[in-house]
Amino acid sequence: MAPGVPRDALEVLAAAGADVEIAGPGACCGLTLISTGQLTAARAKLRRTLDLLIPHVRDGRTVVGLEPSCTATLRSDLLELLPDDPRAAELAGAVKTVAEFLTGIGWRPPTTAEKLLVQPHCHHHSVMGYGADEQLLEAMGCDVETSTGCCGLAGNFGMEKGHYEVSGNIARGGILAKADAAPDRAILADGFSCRTQVRDLAGLDSRHLVQIIAEALRKDANA
Repeated sequence: MAPGVPRDALEVLAAAGADVEIAGPGACCGLTLISTGQLTAARAKLRRTLDLLIPHVRDGRTVVGLEPSCTATLRSDLLELLPDDPRAAELAGAVKTVAEFLTGIGWRPPTTAEKLLVQPHCHHHSVMGYGADEQLLEAMGCDVETSTGCCGLAGNFGMEKGHYEVSGNIARGGILAKADAAPDRAILADGFSCRTQVRDLAGLDSRHLVQIIAEALRKDANA
């Protein structure tokens, strides 16, 4: 993940009045192991993550995920891979996206009339749903057009031999076609894979939701 994303997330969460603590070293969703079939190693990684995060959950903290694939893994795959560990359900129930957390506490976001082309991450859409994000963007006054379908990269899939052409074709038939048709819209893409794909294939910049909110906060502060 680009370092600017967690920095802006801290700024946004602080503005929302959240008491933020950063997870200690070693907390990892294990998705790279899961996606390559290394399930024994993934289970070990997830048990270590439970050891690190459960004390915070039991202390009443929400686990806020920034990367959609990681967040979805802790909400879904964790339960499937560790069904006999009761801590898995505890952690999964405490994990939220940034938008879920901010809308859940009733925070009033800054307003901006920015025109956005939104690429929801596949895991975000399928596991958590994108409704909280849409609610937050509407409250901000954003003019939103949503790109449907996958960006085509899908983690390591698009980088593997035999998949590159398929990956590029998916992107060109989806987000890149939408971007060509709406050059006045800035791209919002929470997924690192999605941002990588539009940059590598089309040289286009894109931003995470927290970056858009942080920029609106700074504009309000300087107004």
